Amino acid sequence: GFMMAFQPLARDVANVPVFMSSMVQCPMVSVAFDKYDQILILTANSRTLAPQKDILLNQCGFDVDDERFLIYGCEDVPGFDA
Repeated sequence: GFMMAFQPLARDVANVPVFMSSMVQCPMVSVAFDKYDQILILTANSRTLAPQKDILLNQCGFDVDDERFLIYGCEDVPGFDA
């Protein structure tokens, strides 16, 4: 999600499809499952992802506050270093 701020720039300069974050797949993944299924999103740091919500909504087309998406930050996982 952190690289999504650069998605518009990448889109403008590239001649091939560019996905700056795997989160661009969230809308597609969400329609592949039942509307009541929840989808886990692992991120390096959930606290620093939170301010990116508007970018994710505008560039990825999904609302991170939707209860279907469970966002879990790995910042406190032992051995994980971002």
